[in-house]
Amino acid sequence: MGRGPGIVVGLVLLASLTAPLSAEPDPSPASEWRFVDQQTGEAASVAQLRALAEAYPDSATVHRRLLAAQLAAGDLGGDATAEALVKRGFAFSDSGSEQIASGLRTTGQGIRFSALNKANRSTVEASVLVDMVPESALLVEGVARDPATGTLFASTVVSRQLLARPLGEGWRVLDLGKTGSLSGMVVDDKRGCIWVASGTFEETPGDPAYAAALCVDPVQGKVVKTLYANGAVPLGDIALGDDGQLFASNPLAGEIHSANPDTDQGFRALIGAGVFRSPQGMVKVPGRNRLIVSDYRYGLAAVDWDSGKVWRIGSPGTHWLDGIDALLRYGDGMIAIQNGHQPMRILKLDLREDWLAIEKITVLESNHHEWTEPVGASIGGDRLIYVATGQWDVFGKGGAVREGKQPRPTAIRALPLPHD
Repeated sequence: MGRGPGIVVGLVLLASLTAPLSAEPDPSPASEWRFVDQQTGEAASVAQLRALAEAYPDSATVHRRLLAAQLAAGDLGGDATAEALVKRGFAFSDSGSEQIASGLRTTGQGIRFSALNKANRSTVEASVLVDMVPESALLVEGVARDPATGTLFASTVVSRQLLARPLGEGWRVLDLGKTGSLSGMVVDDKRGCIWVASGTFEETPGDPAYAAALCVDPVQGKVVKTLYANGAVPLGDIALGDDGQLFASNPLAGEIHSANPDTDQGFRALIGAGVFRSPQGMVKVPGRNRLIVSDYRYGLAAVDWDSGKVWRIGSPGTHWLDGIDALLRYGDGMIAIQNGHQPMRILKLDLREDWLAIEKITVLESNHHEWTEPVGASIGGDRLIYVATGQWDVFGKGGAVREGKQPRPTAIRALPLPHD
């Protein structure tokens, strides 16, 4: 399906599921999102990558590709690219930093680059350990706490299980029947359940499973509603809008699906392949038919299904915005877990009133010494509860443990969130 038809079909389908909202004039400061596909990732020349960096000015991934091409070609523009990467918080390894610094044109540039790179690798630590999920729970991805009972839930990709830990008790596996790999979760206060994304990943052991969102009653520990997607696909992150709409991303095919939980129609296409390369976390803009999407490689975008337009979220230019996995609404802004960045970070994003530009970025945690990889998260009150020691590097095809790796308990941490 082509890019244009892909998104038009999604918009037509979704129109029957949502109430119309008044149209707004196009915001002039916002730039249109340049659609991406596999070919975008194959750009290799300095000229191609320079154009790509202009289209995605907040992607460290693109700028690193540009820097590599510039260094290989002896392009003097690599000095500016290297400096831009570290000025906005990216940190190279020791060996990478030394190599780049030695290739800069002046000694002063090399000294400044090395100093910034070292500063970027400093730690910011503010969270506390909440719990440890036992090592028998293989590849914990999502975490959520039921606000009514205080029960903590953890989803697993390889074990294909949902675990629960009521207050004062130990972890137990819930009997949900046959599921796929369980990943993202979101609490639905209106329906009194927790939605869990189920699907098939490379690490899924056993038979493939049709993708679905499972509405789990937190008291009974049972599935009370199932919304199916189309086929055995990976449903990764899942989000709930202020209007009750449910959204799920397919990070491999670049698709985003939507469903109205008050019907039995299941998920329908909102965005087809070719708009995003790897969509991850999503946030529904309150009061608008607009969805904020994190593309893991290229940054943040806003999809408006009244107008059919896709915009790139503007940035103050102080930090990179690619590599964001979890993305959650917090008040009039968002919290982002940026595990595709060096160093890994948790960010608070303060947004402009129309949600098409970021006005301020605050680093809440960075390069925590106990992290392996922060992944799934949820917000309860004024705390972010997140999986701090993700283990995607431990498991391979079919959930097999990689050579030299060993499953271990998974740390759940809680991070106080600031009030503005």
